[in-house]
This record gives sequence, structure tokens and C-alpha cells, in this order.
Amino acid sequence: MRITPVNTYQYSAKRPVFKGVVEDFGKKTKEVFIKTKIDAEDEITLKRLLIKAFDELITPERFLGGGFFGEVYSVDKDLAAKISKGVLDSHEFLQGGIKVGKRVFAGLKTYYGEALGQIGRIEILRNLGEHIPAGIPSKEMKKMNSLEECEKYYQEKYLPVFAKVPQESYDALIKDIAALNGMKYSKDEYYVFDFRNPGNIVLSGGKLLLTDGMNTINLPECNTVGKVLEAMLYKLTSSRMILDYGNHVEDARKILRKIITASEKSDLPYDTRLSDENIWKCVLLNCNINMKADSFIQGLEFIRGRNPDLKKRLPKIEQYLDNVFKNNGRKYAKSYDTFI
Repeated sequence: MRITPVNTYQYSAKRPVFKGVVEDFGKKTKEVFIKTKIDAEDEITLKRLLIKAFDELITPERFLGGGFFGEVYSVDKDLAAKISKGVLDSHEFLQGGIKVGKRVFAGLKTYYGEALGQIGRIEILRNLGEHIPAGIPSKEMKKMNSLEECEKYYQEKYLPVFAKVPQESYDALIKDIAALNGMKYSKDEYYVFDFRNPGNIVLSGGKLLLTDGMNTINLPECNTVGKVLEAMLYKLTSSRMILDYGNHVEDARKILRKIITASEKSDLPYDTRLSDENIWKCVLLNCNINMKADSFIQGLEFIRGRNPDLKKRLPKIEQYLDNVFKNNGRKYAKSYDTFI
């Protein structure tokens, strides 16, 4: 199996910081990136403005978040800049010229990770505005000194907030994730979202959104329910899993229910490959559901297979989840016929 990053953020220098130049850069960027072709004069002007604005751009006040490949900073209310890690100076980050984005994912309403354009090794993105990442935000991580503090934040801050997000927002998010399974990068490569970093799913303005670059893989239908669980109920951070949900099991169950309901509406695959199966196993265990992951998923797949009509299927899915949650998985129906 081969995974290839399609698009992908650290730079530090001591130079005078000129207030307001970032907004000037943002204004010019909007003018340039609505064009289909960038002329030499626009390229020179935009590069000059970026060099002048760079030190103000990377101040802590403008920092929005970070990931494996770089860090994102606010340009203005509409735009953000994603700066590749490893950039050392202005000459390096400007290498590669200026390109207008291809808008491959323009049809995905919740996806904010596609670049509007690129200036060397800096990508210009739509600004999410104030937002809360799934898991633990990098800003909060810097304040924490122990795993216990991390888990407390996850249990007491993250889970209750995301449990209250309306079902409609989960529906919209997973509709876009399911749509990726029908999009191909090339003849033998399929688009797959990076669910390993929970911070790639954020809550902004009461809506769930997808961020960060898109990857490709040479296997179909790799965007699955299990992968959504990885980001939203399995990972504390990109490198550490949550050990338990503490006193907020009911909040976690609400999130699980909303993910499953949204997945049914978009027919997102239930995948039981080894990596997904372990995620399901841990999520069910943390939700106090004493049921094998395979058995739980088979019940969902059975109901989906027997009920192609969504209006008939959803009440049966609700009944199935009610049964499992009520009895913590111990006394669920031995025959799925109950839910046909």
C-alpha cells in the first residue's frame, strides 16, 4: 500500500515588525488569486508584500494551529497562510513561484484544506476563524505537563462540546467524507483524508469542518466510519490515543451515535481491516459497551443491507443503538432479525 501526500507548515527571524502590512498582503492576494493567469508584475508585487509582512504574519497572535507539515497563521478574516516546516529564510519560502489553486474539492462544502493558491512554500487557505479542533488543540498542549492534564481536557472540554454539535453538522461532514471515496487523483489512486491528526476536524461557527491537505492511496473506499472514529473518539493527539472517557461516557456515546447516523445517510463504509478494527474495539470499550467490534459492526451492516430505504433504515439503526447502549452490549439481540 502506498500513501502519497498531495498538498501540505517554521520560520524564525529577528527583523522589525511592521503593523498592517499583513492585511495589505491579504488584499493583494485576493486580487491575484481570482485570476486564471498571474502576470509577472503581480508575482513581483505579491512576493515583495509577503517578504515585508512575514514577521508580523508569524507572530503568536496570528497562530491558528499546526500539524505534521507546517503551521497556519491568520492573514485576515478571509485568508490564512500555511507555512511549510523547514523553511529557513525568505529566499527559501519563495522558491517555486506563484500558482492559483486547482479547486479540485470545490464541491465539498465542509472542506477548508484546499489551497486557494500557493506562493513558493506557503499555501493560502480560507480562514476558519475562531475554531475548536477535535482532540487537544496545540495551543492547549503547550500548557500541559502530564498525560492526566491532557485526558482531563479531552474528557471535560472536548467531549461535551462536540456532543452538542447538531446532527445536521455531522451529516454534512460525513457526506463530504463519503464523497471522497468517489474521487480519484489518477487512474489507480484515490483521495483519502488524514484522520490520524484529530485537529484536522474542527468546530467553527457551530459547524464541523475538515482542514489540512488531502492524501492519495492506491486502494478504494479508504474513507470509512472507523477513520472518522479515529479522529473524533480515539486520538488525543496525532501520536497518542485516549485511554478512557472518564465521567463523560454519555457524551462520547452521543458523538458515536451521531457519527453512525450520519454515516448511514451517506452510506459511508464500515471497514473492519485490522487498523480500523482496533479503533472500533477501543471506542466501544471506552463507551462501556461490552461487545466485540466485529459483532457490533455486523449488526449495523446487516441493517443497512436489509433496508436500502433510508427512511425505514434509520429507525432500525436507532433501535439497535438504543438496545446496545441500554444494556452496555451484554444483552443485545442474538439475532439481527429484530432490526430488519
